[in-house]
Amino acid sequence: MLLEAWHLGQKWLTLDDSQFDEAYCTKTESKISDKAYSASQITISMKDCFVMYAFHKTIEAQVVQSRQDTNIAILSFQLSGHMAVNEKDFEPYRIFENDLHVTFFTNKRELVFEVPPVFENFRVILSPAKFQELLAKYHGRFSTYSEKINRGDYFNLFEEPLPVTPKMKLIIRDILAHTVVDPILSKVYFETKITELFG
Repeated sequence: MLLEAWHLGQKWLTLDDSQFDEAYCTKTESKISDKAYSASQITISMKDCFVMYAFHKTIEAQVVQSRQDTNIAILSFQLSGHMAVNEKDFEPYRIFENDLHVTFFTNKRELVFEVPPVFENFRVILSPAKFQELLAKYHGRFSTYSEKINRGDYFNLFEEPLPVTPKMKLIIRDILAHTVVDPILSKVYFETKITELFG
């Protein structure tokens, strides 16, 4: 799966797992700080799964464009800030609100969204196969959703966004604090934590 994002015409994100093997697992961290802008970002990369954490603080809202070349599932936890997302050629289709989480399956698309001056988000991006594995473990309506995934239909797992609980925040902190020393063991650790978060 390939995901890319641009800000002010500059590409700042490329996520591509096409060259990863099953044992691949890395964690990268970056920080930027000046008078007008500060940001902290963590990306965990594995085959069929990316984990992204971003905290941004700016003077004014920032417009970001993104695109994905395949169907994916997203578990999104909005930890601060309020963000509306517009899909190319469609009406506004999703709002991310402070301390709420959403889980949805989406087909390949292009998006434009405005990141608020203060923004903190944690998200898990999964391939259709990985998402089906989680649904099979934890969701009673697995067969219904599995059919939608196989057809590439867009859907929300829940009708409304749900609160981010203290337990979820603890799991998120565990994921972000983990240091990758042995890629294979870290991959098992991250997958266990993601399963726990989803469950």
